[in-house]
Amino acid sequence: MGSALKIRRAPAVPKGVKPTILFVDDESDVRRVFARIMSEAGFDVDVAASAREALSCVSEKQYSVVATDLRMPETDGVELIARLKAMSSDTVFLVVTGAPDDVNVVPPIHAVIEKPWKNKYLVEQVGKAHELFERRRGRVSSTPPGARQDVHLVLIEDS
Repeated sequence: MGSALKIRRAPAVPKGVKPTILFVDDESDVRRVFARIMSEAGFDVDVAASAREALSCVSEKQYSVVATDLRMPETDGVELIARLKAMSSDTVFLVVTGAPDDVNVVPPIHAVIEKPWKNKYLVEQVGKAHELFERRRGRVSSTPPGARQDVHLVLIEDS
């Protein structure tokens, strides 16, 4: 009875968490440009030149978003997404492709970004995909923008 309770608000998203994305494309110039754009937008970006490299990256690190080309040597983007989804179910997948007509055979994805992309659209879609990842992980409320939500979580500590 003599102990006081302290109540503090916990942030919906941990501060300092930098969104981590993986971009997979067999063209080095495309990887370089994507990485530069997304790094400038505040994302932590890794790139992979093949499905094999992407699988290795995902086995070592959690990515909120994986964006991949569809047409690549060895393993195409459709098969890659299926394999990565089995490894990391919360990850959100985007297709970045010069062949948007092939997208109808892709497993569920968040968005299709056509090459050549518009930088603003690319950053917006990756940002939205990251937000979806955070909701899947329970770190962001799904309350619509503008709706009143005063407290995400209350932690009660015994002092």
